Amino acid sequence: MYKSKLIHLFALLSASQRLGLRKWLQSPAHNQREDLWALWRYMEEQGPEAPPKSWEKARVFRAVFGRAYSKEEDSLLRYAQSFLLQAIEEFLIAEQLEEQPLYKAELLAQAYQKIGLSKHLKQQSQKWERQLERQSERGTAYRKGQYALAKLRYQEEAKAGKSRNAPKNLPALGHWLDSEYRLRKLRQACLFLAHQAVYKTQYDFGLLPAVLAQIEAHEELLEDKALALYYHCYRLQSSLEAEEDFRKFKALLLSEKNILPADQLRELYQLGINFCTKQVNLQRPGYEQYFEEMFALYRAGLSENLLLEQGQISPFAFKNIVSVGLWLKAYDWVSQFITAYENCLPQAYQAAYARFSWAKLALEKEQYEKAQELLLQQEFADLFMQLNARVMLLKIYYALEEFDLLESFLASFRAFVNRKKRAQKLRSYHQENYLNIISFCRKLLQLNPYDRQEKKNLRQQIEDCSILTERRWFLQQL
Repeated sequence: MYKSKLIHLFALLSASQRLGLRKWLQSPAHNQREDLWALWRYMEEQGPEAPPKSWEKARVFRAVFGRAYSKEEDSLLRYAQSFLLQAIEEFLIAEQLEEQPLYKAELLAQAYQKIGLSKHLKQQSQKWERQLERQSERGTAYRKGQYALAKLRYQEEAKAGKSRNAPKNLPALGHWLDSEYRLRKLRQACLFLAHQAVYKTQYDFGLLPAVLAQIEAHEELLEDKALALYYHCYRLQSSLEAEEDFRKFKALLLSEKNILPADQLRELYQLGINFCTKQVNLQRPGYEQYFEEMFALYRAGLSENLLLEQGQISPFAFKNIVSVGLWLKAYDWVSQFITAYENCLPQAYQAAYARFSWAKLALEKEQYEKAQELLLQQEFADLFMQLNARVMLLKIYYALEEFDLLESFLASFRAFVNRKKRAQKLRSYHQENYLNIISFCRKLLQLNPYDRQEKKNLRQQIEDCSILTERRWFLQQL
């Protein structure tokens, strides 16, 4: 029983859900079986973290049925488990329904329509319409609701014998169907492009060209701000030259804070940040402005609580926020961010990511000994944190003029990079980047500081290097 779906589900229920289920199972409307209630009470007594022995069949059977377990009666326990699982699932459905008031309004209207209560239906459809217009979200749920309302009213017109006289709700059906489809299609296209960039695959975009052509032929469609958000998001993902689309996208994203559900806004923030990251990585003239753009998106996402899911921030986002803030020398803000959010990291990542971030901050503030101490105190499991910690130590040794130590450190760093590449843990891009960092550091060490031409040549090599994440630091040293 320990490995059953029922016990696995029970272990993941929240305290409030368990309390709700207690009331649910006590109601005759939802449960009339004594064995279900007895089984639930036993499970509550054991708790969600009970050891496997608590779920031995003999123990559970005696608690539920009040007698010793026998194989002949095993089916009794299996039925009780099955029916209790079904009852819990029905409770979860009802719980989800409570979070969707628009869908509840639709179901009630459909119930009145089915019963044939025209007066009740009219009042409910008016109430439903007001609910739709009051909400600030204009995502697919809103459009789907508008379509369902128009469909219901069209059906009522048809019943009343008005269908032959161009019923007024028929055009609304087409409008809301198209409106929902356009939004869904553009969102899907944005997600497809994001996945293609990461997984180097290709997707069939279906009718997307027709949707784009329609929007571009009827620009008034972009007065729909939710659609405009996804349209500009699609364009900035399709081209690295979409600076104007990015500006429009960002302006809408920061001003229309509740126009879409939180999960979709979170996606859009991440896609906007990804565009900025690509621009930074290209390091074309003027790329520095995208650090400011990224910082603005991160700060807005934090203030709107969109960068946290279930109270947790991803380690990747945490590290990036710190890096961007430090690049802009927003040291006080970064310090406040680490303090405020380090406990929001998943437990397994808290110590490493917090210490790594404090070390980066100390390094930027030229507190070299403090940074070195923090880095040497922590073992980093993540490969890229190991690599970045080595880059930080490289900078520390150089700043402290510990050149002999740095020479031996560079040799071990090179061996580490090549070893990880052979083990296929590093892509060619990353290997080239870190080997370039090591190579240019060696050239810095060998540089005659009084030879202007030699310095000029090295500067040119650094500027011309296509893959070099620490370009800014090397140029500062020159």
